[in-house]
Amino acid sequence: MRDNAIFFSDSKGHALLSYIVKEAGRNKKWLGRTHMQKIPYVLKAIGAPVPYLFELYLYGPYCQDIVFAIDDMIADDVIEDNSKDTKKYSKFIAGTNADKLIEKYSEYLNTIKKKINKVVEIFSDLAPDRLELFTTLHYVYRKERAMIGSSPAKNDIIDAFKKEKQDKFLDNNINSMLNILIKINFIKVKK
Repeated sequence: MRDNAIFFSDSKGHALLSYIVKEAGRNKKWLGRTHMQKIPYVLKAIGAPVPYLFELYLYGPYCQDIVFAIDDMIADDVIEDNSKDTKKYSKFIAGTNADKLIEKYSEYLNTIKKKINKVVEIFSDLAPDRLELFTTLHYVYRKERAMIGSSPAKNDIIDAFKKEKQDKFLDNNINSMLNILIKINFIKVKK
């Protein structure tokens, strides 16, 4: 029997992830490990103060600290993995201590709740491969932009993306997602 104390999960980052899971549940959605990586990345990309650093990895932007945070939150009953086969996939839901952690960091969370709610609403419906495509294109765009000091051309983003992902995604899927990123003003390309 657990004592309902939060021992490992006592940070803004843990509270952010907990709130993301709770918000998804409120919308009758569940999140897997890919969502738990990509939703904080998108939040950071739109200017929310997310206390995690991301690097490009096998499935796009990735943060090892989020993996550790998930383990901490499961140990503290802040979230639960409700999947039938946790080795194959995850199905995170709010745990008994979620509200306690969210309340403790409510001042931080209240400043970004609207952004979190919107990002969770949009991105919790996307399949993991679509999340990977979206966030990796954005990550590559940011990297190219930083290297040249201005907005890169669309073809430069595609070339850099293909260097990272080789043939994992079809050209029409890459172009389609890149056009979405441009249309929603998530990235700006050189004309």
